[in-house]
Amino acid sequence: MSRKTWLTSIDLIDLAVGFMGRGAFENPGDRGRAMAELFETYCLPMMDGEIVPPGTNLVKINAPSNSTWGTTHTQILLSRKDRQCSVSDVLRPMTQTEVATFEAQVTQIIEADFPVLELDRQTGIRIDFFKVWAQFERTNPNRWGVTLVLPGFVGTQGETTLNMGLPRTLPD
Repeated sequence: MSRKTWLTSIDLIDLAVGFMGRGAFENPGDRGRAMAELFETYCLPMMDGEIVPPGTNLVKINAPSNSTWGTTHTQILLSRKDRQCSVSDVLRPMTQTEVATFEAQVTQIIEADFPVLELDRQTGIRIDFFKVWAQFERTNPNRWGVTLVLPGFVGTQGETTLNMGLPRTLPD
């Protein structure tokens, strides 16, 4: 292993440990609600063609996409690129209670802000782990929507992710 590769590895480990450690000393509050608020603040405006600059509560994460930020307080990730935006608890998975809060908030957001989206019950995947709200059939190239991936909670906690894939052309 070259010296540069070794130092880069140490830097990445230090970044992750520092990020996680800093969050360990802060009270994260209601992480389910915080994750929904990140989605509302940074993802929803993209529907109107607006890119909200990351706030001071977000720390840039050196990820391959170079468009990922995290909150030290709640340890929630925000990722944006092209016509996609997502929030995730991959750094520290939420509890069942936090996930339930988040799922309820997401359902309210979809109903209020995306009335054209319908819950797709034909995903072919166990619906209690995976929810898709979409406009248009799966074979339609104009299909777009919001996908919620929930943890299974079978013995261990898993990642919760909410992803919005924008339509090819934004509505007027």
